[in-house]
Amino acid sequence: MKLLVACPSRDRSGSAIRMSKSFLDTSTVANLVFYIDRDQYYQYGDDFDRAGAQRTGRIQIEGGERIGPVNAASKLCEKYDADIFAFVPDDCTFKTPGWDEYAIELAESMPGKLCVISPAHPFGDHIDIPFVT
Repeated sequence: MKLLVACPSRDRSGSAIRMSKSFLDTSTVANLVFYIDRDQYYQYGDDFDRAGAQRTGRIQIEGGERIGPVNAASKLCEKYDADIFAFVPDDCTFKTPGWDEYAIELAESMPGKLCVISPAHPFGDHIDIPFVT
């Protein structure tokens, strides 16, 4: 199964860079793609380059019209082929090594491989940052 993390971002390249580094530090098979509004696309690329942050391989940056975070996440899911889609904000920090392989194993164990997964969080007993098959 392929896992894609979609992250619309605007005005927060520093947060996106920190998130992408935590993503790479804790995952091995998932891919991360940012959607950046066209007017900030080159700024994000320059900021990633100055920080020495990866933006090739498992991390990609897409640019497009300013369409809002929900439409941007939907657009990324339409473009990329994945079995599990995760939607995260750019201030998210990945902390658990192997979280991506665990999510894939969990989804594969579900009847019909259909499920919604919520990472552990301290905000109550609800789904936050959904991973969906």
